[in-house]
Amino acid sequence: MASTSNWMRILAQALAIVTAILVAFWVDARGEAQQDLQELEGLLDGLRAEFLVNRELLDEALTLTEEARSRLIRFTAGPEDDLTSIPPSETYVEVYLPLIRDWRARFSMGFYEAATAAGNLTLIRSADTRAAVTGFRRTVESLDPLLGQLDRLGADAATLMGSYPGGRAMWGRGDTGFDAATLRAFYRDSQLVGLASARLVHLGEYEVVLRFEVLPLIDEALALLERDLAEIR
Repeated sequence: MASTSNWMRILAQALAIVTAILVAFWVDARGEAQQDLQELEGLLDGLRAEFLVNRELLDEALTLTEEARSRLIRFTAGPEDDLTSIPPSETYVEVYLPLIRDWRARFSMGFYEAATAAGNLTLIRSADTRAAVTGFRRTVESLDPLLGQLDRLGADAATLMGSYPGGRAMWGRGDTGFDAATLRAFYRDSQLVGLASARLVHLGEYEVVLRFEVLPLIDEALALLERDLAEIR
């Protein structure tokens, strides 16, 4: 039979082995936790940077939309002389673009899409932060039908303007713009005015969604992302 001293030595060796294993597990767990924390910080930092860009893009979109609406109001309801007095060189911006341009705000989604594809959004511990981040994308996508209608109205307006000899000057050599006679014909074309009025209504709806739905979501997401970053730093 093993002596008491042998048993004590065996127990000591076993305890040392168990302790070493537990320490190894603890070190691995600590390392994984630290790595997860670094990944979370990188994710939050990346999302915050992208939302800051989108905040600037939203301000730009609101400015452009307001300008387009004021120009469409002049086209549909302003004095004819105000329209026909526009120099031909300025008619591309003042008349043509408001009637045909795609006004879709080009929000940055690259980092969000990459994080979603990698399944990294699950790293975000706060449910309200995840909801704000994903809610922004859903709200932007909900604008697609409205923007599609604006595109169709713009295509119809471009076709109608192109049916006028003076309207085709916008695409001619030298890009001479629209002369006063062509602008007068546009102003008196009830179909073109109808298309402009429809775009005016849809742009108004677009601006409302940007200002009262998208903007609050961006500001909320930024506040929550900054809060989460402060908590882990």
